[in-house]
Amino acid sequence: MSKYFSEDELRCKCGCGQCLMDDFFLILLDSLREEVDEPIGVVSGYRCPKHDLEVKGEGNHPYGEAVDLAAPTSHMKFKIVKAALQVGITRIGIGKTFVHLDIVKNHPERVVWLY
Repeated sequence: MSKYFSEDELRCKCGCGQCLMDDFFLILLDSLREEVDEPIGVVSGYRCPKHDLEVKGEGNHPYGEAVDLAAPTSHMKFKIVKAALQVGITRIGIGKTFVHLDIVKNHPERVVWLY
């Protein structure tokens, strides 16, 4: 699966137990983690389509190509965003306590948004 992120922390939080993360995306996440050079918590990894609707997601997480990483400080947000760009992740959403990253196809690339 991943060198730095466990299947348990990446699986859907609704209780269904699904964890259909994309293998290439996991390689990118491991590379990002190495760039950040410190542990990063997962707020949300894979979401089954039902759970994504329940949390009013935008449909990125059910592809297994999206993750929300814990970023409680501006310094951590900066480190995650910098590392994401270095490894080629160019779809970035910044929330108050997390950074969303995804590589979902057929979505605009090289975009940053705020929650």
